[in-house]
Amino acid sequence: MTQSEDRPGVFAQNDGEMDFTGYTDAQLRDLRDHIDAVRFPVNLQKLAEEIHHREQEGATRRFAIRFTSADGFVGWVQALFSFQPFYGSGSIAAEPGQILIEGWRRTWLGTGQQSETAVPSDRIRNVYSDHEWVSFDVRRRILWSRHHMMRAADASAASAVARLLPTSRSKWFDKQATEIRDFYRLLRAPNRQPWVTTLLVLACLGVYLVQAVISGSWLAADGLLLVNWGANVGQLTVHGAWWRLLSCLFLHVSLLHLAVNMWVLWSAGRLTERLFGNVAFAVIYTAAGLMGGLLSIAWNPAVSSVGASGAIFGILGAYIAYLIHGDTKIPRPVMRARLIPTLLFIIFSILDGLLQSGIDNAAHAGGLLTGFLLGWAGAPMSGRQLETSAKVRSVAAILLVVLGAAGLLLEITGAASQQSPAEQFLAANAWYSTGEAKNLQRWQEIAGQAAAGTISDADLARRFETEIVPFWRQAEPRLRKQISTAPQASSGFPAALADFAGLRLRWARAIVAGARSGNPQDAVRMMNRTDAAQARLDWFALRAQFDHQAKSVAESGLVTGLENIAWLNYRPCAEYPFRDFNPVAPGDLASDGPARRQALKCLAQHLFMTRDFQRLDNLLAVAARHPNDLADGRSSYDALFDGIDNLFEYGGISVNATMVRLAEWRRAMPGSVHADLAEVSALVAWGYAARGVGVANTITAQNLQLFQHRINIAQAALTAMAPRGKKWAQWYAQSIQVNLLGNGKEEERQALFNEGHALFPDDANLDTEMLHALMPRWGGAFEKVARFIAAQVSERTKASPSQDARKRYLDATELYAELYWRYATLEAGNADIFKDVYADPDTVSMGMAVAMKRHPKSDYVANVAGRLACQSDRRLEYLVFHGRLPKHYSASAWSPDFSVEACNKKFGLKS
Repeated sequence: MTQSEDRPGVFAQNDGEMDFTGYTDAQLRDLRDHIDAVRFPVNLQKLAEEIHHREQEGATRRFAIRFTSADGFVGWVQALFSFQPFYGSGSIAAEPGQILIEGWRRTWLGTGQQSETAVPSDRIRNVYSDHEWVSFDVRRRILWSRHHMMRAADASAASAVARLLPTSRSKWFDKQATEIRDFYRLLRAPNRQPWVTTLLVLACLGVYLVQAVISGSWLAADGLLLVNWGANVGQLTVHGAWWRLLSCLFLHVSLLHLAVNMWVLWSAGRLTERLFGNVAFAVIYTAAGLMGGLLSIAWNPAVSSVGASGAIFGILGAYIAYLIHGDTKIPRPVMRARLIPTLLFIIFSILDGLLQSGIDNAAHAGGLLTGFLLGWAGAPMSGRQLETSAKVRSVAAILLVVLGAAGLLLEITGAASQQSPAEQFLAANAWYSTGEAKNLQRWQEIAGQAAAGTISDADLARRFETEIVPFWRQAEPRLRKQISTAPQASSGFPAALADFAGLRLRWARAIVAGARSGNPQDAVRMMNRTDAAQARLDWFALRAQFDHQAKSVAESGLVTGLENIAWLNYRPCAEYPFRDFNPVAPGDLASDGPARRQALKCLAQHLFMTRDFQRLDNLLAVAARHPNDLADGRSSYDALFDGIDNLFEYGGISVNATMVRLAEWRRAMPGSVHADLAEVSALVAWGYAARGVGVANTITAQNLQLFQHRINIAQAALTAMAPRGKKWAQWYAQSIQVNLLGNGKEEERQALFNEGHALFPDDANLDTEMLHALMPRWGGAFEKVARFIAAQVSERTKASPSQDARKRYLDATELYAELYWRYATLEAGNADIFKDVYADPDTVSMGMAVAMKRHPKSDYVANVAGRLACQSDRRLEYLVFHGRLPKHYSASAWSPDFSVEACNKKFGLKS
């Protein structure tokens, strides 16, 4: 037998005793099997005893170890991000030719279970022991070696575990073993205790605890509370509240948001703080958080963000800089085990932020870049004198951070200097803003005391009359005097503010009168009127916030182009999620109405998200001039606007992102009525975000009140654009919808319809909105629906010298069938138009025959005729339709509960 290449030399002799220390079990067994070839003396008895002793020890003794500091889910996450196969506690033992490792693993279903794996001894190398820690590499056939780390009970147990393992080493291991030892000794140094990270985690937890107690909600924080406590609200921060850049780092939106941030901060922060030291770590954390906040505002001045993630990304950036910096000499196993999971986490977080709304990726990017630069500058300072080149790199990195901060401040302060006319008017009348804030605070205090029963009605009346009424009595005439001197561009804001002050005065006086008389009806009525006036002011504030801000980095041509090229704005086409009819099927005719409407909806959403507003506006303008242009007689314009509505309501785009794009649309197409109409849709969707989609008795009073206020803002937008909007049928359709949602009167909706119908008699969307408003679920009745349809048909059949009587009759029957079918699509399976809504089967059948003749290229119209024939038990008409199948089948005319198969079965036909 030749000497071991891994352990050259001969067996040592200690006072005549043979020393087998340092030789693996496999080497000893190999020596026993090839004893004849050995060229040096060996005591066979001693050799046999040693082998027997080791076999007994390996067979009967396991060493207890730990793979991660924590057990359960937290331990699994720790193992996951350090690329360890086991987590929690376990054991290790040696058997002939293999090492048995036992510990906890998770199955693919996520359940934890104890597991054991056998690692062949010849694949283990680079065993390293330092104090209670043991590490080694396991060679794999395809991938690079897997690095295992485990912690024994103490240093002696770690040495015993290391003796179980083979001594094979890579050629570079001895050098790296020293570097690994030095690296971990650096981390254990007494002056490297991560107390700053601990304080930061405790501060964030404490702030969330206090805000949860105050708001009464543990799962999610109150938005207004976050703003009051120091959220990074762009418009507030740039107008002097720069402290918000720091305070926002300690606020979090939800318990999940807090948990994720604190987990990353605790995991990466403690190690990074040990690497850089306490002071440098605190500087990097703070600088990254501030720069993240600055870039967030520069990227989108309308931003409102909270959370420590910008600063945490800075810590991750510094950590990466330290790992890859040439002067730090990080051992390769340590770098590989820590760099890869860190990079994967960052990439995943950035991609998640691109695909989801509500994630401030600008803050993440700003913090990451700042942390990397400062980490690159500070990393060489660990334990050695800087060379000249390192000093130059450090100064350059710090200079880049300083110049970046200066550039962001210039960009942001430029945005802050641009005030809207409304803001200029308020700035010139600072007395009003100051007095209003104090008066409203006093108003709420007195009203709260009255609601709690701590003051009498007489005290309520007296205090309102002496503490509340005087300010509003002086404010209204004073504001009206300023209207004539206000800038022409104020667009009605001064008058709206004066109207609001007058309504507040009347409301306060109504409260006084109601408290004295015991009748609060006038006060309630004035409250609703005042809320409408407040909504008008809020609409002005929204316009001021988004229309008059400086152009953000996010909407620059370069960024927009890169976003569109990289598909960063890609998202699936948003659809109404409560579909009752079948979606368009792949086999449906591509040129037919349903397929074209689907394509136009998705196109409108794509153009809006990619900021191609000129093309979107032109498409809407052309479509509006050609009503009923699709193969089935429907409108391209309605399809485009339906797509925009669906995006706002079901596309997952935040209200801030929506309003920013709408402002860009108005800037790209000055005077565009379509951008203003789209804004109304966005405001309605914003209202539904507060209300939800459940029935009224499932909505909380607070959410219902917020919904009504946002609908009032939508009404204010419609009122403001009325002079231009009334030239478009969409304005009337939206006005009917908003009036219905705002609890308006039926006669008001009828008046809107009559006015719009007189201007746009062929616009079917107006009919649809009125049919929707007359549904029983909205307080209407089937009888009202039938009367409305009859009235429209009667109007169409009125005598006209320029029209043929037969043509008028055919038009009327087609309209009759069309309106009943539109109502059927609104009700879906909740009502039968023949049994519940009084539709005449003969007239519907004749009307659908006329429709098929006028739209011969539409399979959809033919399928609607077939469905209505089946529903009204008209076998002959259904047989005519059945003869067109399966070639001319159109899926969207049918529904899962009313199918062709069911109709075939009804009439005894083969499918």
